Amino acid sequence: MEDESDDVDDNNTEQADYDFIPVVHDNFDPYAGPIWEDECDDIENYMAKLYKNGEIYKDQEFGKIEIRPWQIYTDKQHLRDVVRDYCIQSGFSIVVEKANNQIYTARCSDETCFWRLHASRLPDGVTWAIKSIQNAEHTCLGLQTKNPMVSAKWAQRVLLEDIRAHNDIPAKALNKSLWGRYGVQMTKSTLYRMKSKALVEIHGGMMCLTSIEKACKDLWPEVDRRYCCKHLSVNFKQAFPGPKMWQLFWLAASATSPFVFQKAMKQIDKAKPSARVWLANLGEQSRWTKHKFDPLIKCDVNNTNFVESFNATLGIDRARPVTTLLEGINPF
Repeated sequence: MEDESDDVDDNNTEQADYDFIPVVHDNFDPYAGPIWEDECDDIENYMAKLYKNGEIYKDQEFGKIEIRPWQIYTDKQHLRDVVRDYCIQSGFSIVVEKANNQIYTARCSDETCFWRLHASRLPDGVTWAIKSIQNAEHTCLGLQTKNPMVSAKWAQRVLLEDIRAHNDIPAKALNKSLWGRYGVQMTKSTLYRMKSKALVEIHGGMMCLTSIEKACKDLWPEVDRRYCCKHLSVNFKQAFPGPKMWQLFWLAASATSPFVFQKAMKQIDKAKPSARVWLANLGEQSRWTKHKFDPLIKCDVNNTNFVESFNATLGIDRARPVTTLLEGINPF
């Protein structure tokens, strides 16, 4: 009993000693100090201070694209553009698993490869950052065929400044630029179509007449008009693919007698009734089939027209504003 009472007294004494220890008040404010002062004056510095390990994305020397965790992008579209450029330059494609206003997650399109990227929007509600890249080194062999991420819209974006600097740049030079930067090439026809759209974006292309059909009808009502069957055949082939339909179209378009024309149309109707309706909706047969051409017009050509020659004459000026276009054709 004595031992127990002594233990109790010792405990009381020890507790009394703790009661007399002064309380230390910590007045440290983690949000005070020069690091957080004037944080809204300079957004770039604010982001650099907020994420000490982060960095604003910048283009590398010689056009090389490098992505790594905690790279910061101006917005979501900037992030997606850089990731697409990186994938094309590196020779692989990705599958986007999740993409919304908060998160962007993608993986390598090769299911045997474990490369994976995760990015998300930062607290400011505008900028984005790559949070993690799993298996930075691809375990796949890359793409052995055409990269599905390569498109005319993508080429227009990455080649826009080249076209701005040299409006007459040929497709061969554009392909050389694509090969040097990204290791890919595109068909010349695709590059020329892309360049036309890029020139419209650069110069703000305008049309002198909003409707050629309406203008011809109002200004030259008696003038005979024809369609270019070369262009018609492309549209016809898209609607009704196959070599048989292609041959029947040209048989009807090139028919020089009603008998041959009716025979071709019956075969078209038998193969695809909707194709005959499609041709009927073109309007007057004198615009596209030879047997209905006006014999007073000493030309039976149906696979070209004046517009083609006029466009070739205008050249690069056709994509420029009207005043610039007039200056370009003035020498003629």
